[in-house]
Amino acid sequence: VLLRDRSWNPLNEIAYKYVVDDFQGHGVIASRYWLINEELENKTSIEIKAGQRTCYASGLLGLTPEEKEITGVDKCLKAGSWLEPHETNAIILPDKIATELGINPQDIGKAQVIVYGQPLVVKGILDSKKMSEIKDLDDEFITPVNFASLPSKELSKIKMEQTAQVFGSVEKLESFIHIEPANIPIVPVKIVKDFDGTLQSIAVRFYPEEKVTEIVESFISKLAAILFVGHQNKVTVYSSIGLTSLSGLSNLIIPILIAAMIVLNTMLGSVYERIKEIGTYSAVGLAPVHVASLYLAESGVFAVMGAVGGYLLGQMITKFLIVTGLLHGLILNYSSLSAVFATIIIIITVMLSTIYPARKASQMAVPDVTRRWILPEPKGDLWKFEFPFTVSEIEVVGLSTFLTEYFNSYQDVSLGNFYTSDTKFTCDKTSPEKYTYIIETNIALAPFDLGVTQKIKIIMSPMGQYNFYTINLEITRESGESSDWKRLNRRFLDGIRKQFLVWRTVSIAIKKDYDKQGKTVLGLSLSS
Repeated sequence: VLLRDRSWNPLNEIAYKYVVDDFQGHGVIASRYWLINEELENKTSIEIKAGQRTCYASGLLGLTPEEKEITGVDKCLKAGSWLEPHETNAIILPDKIATELGINPQDIGKAQVIVYGQPLVVKGILDSKKMSEIKDLDDEFITPVNFASLPSKELSKIKMEQTAQVFGSVEKLESFIHIEPANIPIVPVKIVKDFDGTLQSIAVRFYPEEKVTEIVESFISKLAAILFVGHQNKVTVYSSIGLTSLSGLSNLIIPILIAAMIVLNTMLGSVYERIKEIGTYSAVGLAPVHVASLYLAESGVFAVMGAVGGYLLGQMITKFLIVTGLLHGLILNYSSLSAVFATIIIIITVMLSTIYPARKASQMAVPDVTRRWILPEPKGDLWKFEFPFTVSEIEVVGLSTFLTEYFNSYQDVSLGNFYTSDTKFTCDKTSPEKYTYIIETNIALAPFDLGVTQKIKIIMSPMGQYNFYTINLEITRESGESSDWKRLNRRFLDGIRKQFLVWRTVSIAIKKDYDKQGKTVLGLSLSS
């Protein structure tokens, strides 16, 4: 088995631990490390000194003693012996470099070379020609890739994959040019790691009679890399890339339902705790749908804050566990689509769980059977109905003056959806202490080319023993089609309804000013 990245990007160190955990006891494991220039477009140049002589290698190849049992690289030695376990100061030189440094077979075990200031004993001399005949399972050399020889386009692609950790498809595996074995000394893995080398590949030779396919398929789902498997005189490429799918969702149904019930219970409790508030919302003119939307907006805040907060909390806890070593051997992908799906599921669960509480809140806002104000049908050209508002006795004059001013502001034809003329505000005495207040005006409704005109009378009458006034409207059609008249009046009446809501937001001082103006107008009218 050969494990490596498709573009020869370095493997994470944890990959070796995964391999050991899964394959130890089933075969011989060997890791391969490279020491090459981090700037891939530049050639690597490593100075090797032996006495007064100096030469430059194109990199270092770190191998383990177990490598001889996998690729048989020890058979390429011209002189000397292969690396031994726990050997940390040895080096095996290619014949070309050994010649340049003046090291002969009789110098094996005695001669020393200096690499990055560290003395290394020459353990053997490698036949580079034989070494170039050794091919791995991917049909490439085990020496480092010569990235400097790659076209700039391919090099940019590899750099992007390294930075973003993007793993491509294995449908097309590109072949790479490797550095010639004559220019690469071999050293123990520890030396390359000390020089900040990188893990590039891991090879495993299984013992006879091992169930290779089962072991490999169990392993490959853990890493986003490709695996070359040589078995029965053929090489098969395995990959977990592209095999990721949304699975295990059925196992989340019960937790999601529990979470939904918790949210439902919380929001229902919030609704019943706010019965007085809902009554206030209704009193100031909010429609049932507006009250329901308040609870939906609140749950939307809960959903977003919960999803984002949970994501951040998960990162912080995981970071703590990794730093303390409690989460040994596990790597999390925070940019995974699974995190996006989890966030979407959280938001949908919270919003769906709030629909019923929001509906209950809207029912409390208007506990009547009728959920929406329905206009009665007019009788001929006369349309009479009670407006769904009441006004207190102390505000009725101010409100009437406010509406009169509203109608007077539409005396210009170019403004708004209607224009008015001859607006009058009067009152009739219905009892020694009670008055009926009347607003009359002529109105033309837009679009004006339909020719819809009407007279409107707003009558505010006392309710008897209560200090409240009811509001009745009388609309008389003067011109225009009956169907256009009814249709256009719905928009007009909605505008009047909004003025009642605006009145409830006006400050007390301004209300008193309107009341004073109204009484002045009525006093002049009565006296005349």
